Amino acid sequence: MAVLDRLPTRSRLNSFGVAIEGECGLCSRDSETRSHLFFRQMNRPVMDWDNELDWACQRLKGKPLSSWILKLAWNGYIVVIWKARKQRLFTGRMVTVSEIVDRAKEIVKLNLWV
Repeated sequence: MAVLDRLPTRSRLNSFGVAIEGECGLCSRDSETRSHLFFRQMNRPVMDWDNELDWACQRLKGKPLSSWILKLAWNGYIVVIWKARKQRLFTGRMVTVSEIVDRAKEIVKLNLWV
């Protein structure tokens, strides 16, 4: 759903006419778009979602173990960020960066052992 831009971000819901605040559910600073949620909050230079996805697809081709692990990490990161957003919106609890990293690592580890 994230790749197809089908997640119900606040900016997307606003485009459907749903009257809600458009600020990000994690940082409450910028408009909550897919690119902002998953990349604009990082401490590194980033591109928009489509360019980041193109970059990942070009570099994560093939079947080497490292490529497979990075694909798991990419997917784990998306799941963890989305869950952190929902947790902040529905329970008011802010998830720390270290918790996000630990949860993403756990997803990778679990998938490697399956």
